[in-house]
Order: sequence, then structure tokens, then C-alpha cells
Amino acid sequence: MIFYSIKTKLTCAVFVLIVVIMYVTTFASLHFFEGKFRESISRDQFALLNAVATQIDERIFDALGALDAAADSLTPAIVNNPAKAQQFLAGHKNLLDFYNNSLVLF
Repeated sequence: MIFYSIKTKLTCAVFVLIVVIMYVTTFASLHFFEGKFRESISRDQFALLNAVATQIDERIFDALGALDAAADSLTPAIVNNPAKAQQFLAGHKNLLDFYNNSLVLF
């Protein structure tokens, strides 16, 4: 049986204690910064999603506003006359920006 001196035992005990403290500190730091990283990503994604949703809402609002403005100047006489209807649609080219190059009168 090997007998170790008190100096060797104490050195090993301190070494093990330091390794355990380093492990606990590393684990706690990793856990803390992982949570902060997730919060940061979540906050950034929310801000991006909010900005995109706002742009989509503005685009829809603009399209509806342009459509309402065009509809206010539309009369039944224009709808019943194909030549006048075509002339009306040709005069409202700004609507093509919102409605994929196709406009239909009902």
C-alpha cells in the first residue's frame, strides 16, 4: 500500500477543488450567457418581424387608399361603356403598382 505525504494529499485536494470551482463557474457562465444570447435573438427577431409587419400594413393601406380614390371617380356610365372603362383604367396606371398588372371592373 502506498502512503502519500500530507503535502501530496493537500496538493491533490486543492487541485480537485480548483477544478470543481472552474467547472461550476464555467457551467454557470455558459448558462447565463446562453440565456442572454437567446433573449437578444428573440428581441432582434421581434423587432424585425414588427418592422416587416408594419411595412406590409402600410403597403396594404396605400393600396386600399389608391383603390378608394379610383373608385370614387368611377361612375356606372363608365362601367357600362367598354371604351370609357378602358380609358378609365389607362388613366389609373398607379393602381398597377399594387395589383400585379391586372385591373378588372365589375
